[in-house]
Formats: sequence, structure tokens, C-alpha cells
Amino acid sequence: MPAFSAEEVRFVTAIAKHLGVGLRKALARRQADPEPLRAPGVLVLGAHMEIEASTGQAQRWLSTLQPTLDGGLPTPIETVALQAQINAARTSTQRPARLRLQVPGGWLLVHADALKTTGDAALRVAVVLEPAGRAELMPLLLALHGLTERERDITELLVEGLGTDEIATRLCISRHTLRDYVKTIFGKVGVCSRPELTAALAQQPLAA
Repeated sequence: MPAFSAEEVRFVTAIAKHLGVGLRKALARRQADPEPLRAPGVLVLGAHMEIEASTGQAQRWLSTLQPTLDGGLPTPIETVALQAQINAARTSTQRPARLRLQVPGGWLLVHADALKTTGDAALRVAVVLEPAGRAELMPLLLALHGLTERERDITELLVEGLGTDEIATRLCISRHTLRDYVKTIFGKVGVCSRPELTAALAQQPLAA
């Protein structure tokens, strides 16, 4: 009270679409857990995967992972570090030295890169361990729903707030074909509308 004026109604109508796009993007990229997981940690590894230095937070992350039988680095961490060494030795055809790893209470993003040091032939590696955000987990979440690669592409564009014509043009498909895809996507996720789709993907827990 009092009622909105005609000018106020026109203003809200004009900005509603932009607000909707912003809210959908924010929901899609929200952290998987309502409470932030722990902070990032950093490891510095020697050429033979031995830990040369680490932050306290990195050690806390490591404590949540399954150690190897010989007490060395957990296999996923070593795999990413080795890929970083391989990438440093190559000039082309590099694979990302990163992976998503499920840990108690959420998901961990592990990525690494070789350290460039003067006069040191050994390839030392820096590994970063940090909570995986909703944006990093979205492809995995869509895969868990059984969506095909094309259905995942369409879902991400739907969640971003693109219109039907924009999506059809970007993917070079007809509106009719797009409607068929959207119907299939809604069925797999168990929703009936785009707002329900956005909410379902934003709210679905990804923790173990």
C-alpha cells in the first residue's frame, strides 16, 4: 500500500526480463552446499610427486581423501600433477590437468600446473585444491540426469535465460526440433517448465 502507479508498473515490466536472466544465472552458479565448503589449499610437489610444501588447508583436504597403500599422494591428486608435467613437456595436444572429485560434504576441484623455475630441470608442480562451484558441476549434474550432449547444451542455454529463437539460431536447429528437445529434457529432469528446470538444477544436492 498504496497501489503501484502506472509509471512504476511500466518500469518493473521493462526490467523484469533482465532481472529474470540475472536470477537464473545466479541460481545455476550457486555453490552446491548452502554453507561454503572449506577454503582453497595449495601443494608444491617435487619431480617424483613428493610434497615439498603445503598450506594447512591443503593438508585438511588431503585428510578427506583415501591415501595409497604406501602412504603417498592420493591417486587422483597424483594423476592431475602428472598431467601437468606432461603438459609442460609438450607444445601441443595438451589435456587439462584438472578433475572434479567427490569428498565428504561436497565436491573438490583439483587443478595443477608446472612451476617455471630458473636453472631447475626437474618439473615441480603446484596443485590447487578448492571447492567446486555450481558452474563446474553443472555438466556432471546434467550427465547424472541422463541428458545427451546436445540436451546438455540446450539445458545450459535455457538456464542462462536465452530465448527460444536465440537458442535455435545458436545451435542451428529449427524451433520445432528445439521444442522436442525441451520436452525430452523436462521429462528426464522431472519438471514441467523452464523456471522449474532452473530451480531443480540449482537446488539439487550434489553432496554424498
